[in-house]
Amino acid sequence: MPSHINPTPEHLSTIILNAVKEHHRQLGVGSLALVLKGSKSKLLQNRRLYESKFFGALFYYPTNIIENFVKQLLGKGMIKTVMVTGNPYPLPMLELSPEGSTALESKADINLEVRREAKPVKLNESIRETFRIFSEIKDIPKTAAERNLAESTIWTHLVSLVKLELLLPGDVVSEDKIKLVLEKRNALNTSRLKELKEALPGDISYEEIRCVLAGEEENTQTS
Repeated sequence: MPSHINPTPEHLSTIILNAVKEHHRQLGVGSLALVLKGSKSKLLQNRRLYESKFFGALFYYPTNIIENFVKQLLGKGMIKTVMVTGNPYPLPMLELSPEGSTALESKADINLEVRREAKPVKLNESIRETFRIFSEIKDIPKTAAERNLAESTIWTHLVSLVKLELLLPGDVVSEDKIKLVLEKRNALNTSRLKELKEALPGDISYEEIRCVLAGEEENTQTS
């Protein structure tokens, strides 16, 4: 068991930012969380990531909570994702932003909240194929036709890809619609699909709302 003591809230961001700096463009959100947790995952063993000096640094937190800490820092602009090639599909890897580097140098306290999330989406072969085709043509009806699937199925795949951070909401939904959805979500203080749909212009679909909320890591509901 790692010997790290349970870090205080004001030290969480420092630990995570230093870990991102140490593993520049080497880890995504999930793999960084596994390192900080001190996981015995084969992924870490195969890459000898258990040798990281940050292995188990956040041992006392569940992995999904650690992932959310990382995502909060992403949302605050302290770290960012960069698509790195070298695999069958480009993967989003983490690096410090200039703001994150400044925060480390100044030893700034960045408040992080404990938030629990739903079970992460798994990337299956069908979603992979949708990702490949949509990445090339950027058109949902054409992707559906190419795959011989319903557009609703393609939307489900795209929402999953946003949750997996392989796509951004802006890759699928226009920036104007994203702005409207987020403004209405904040104004109403809700992520309930029905309430948002009724409050938004009619040309914004349920699927587009789901896609935007997936990028915000909100758990949407249908009623």
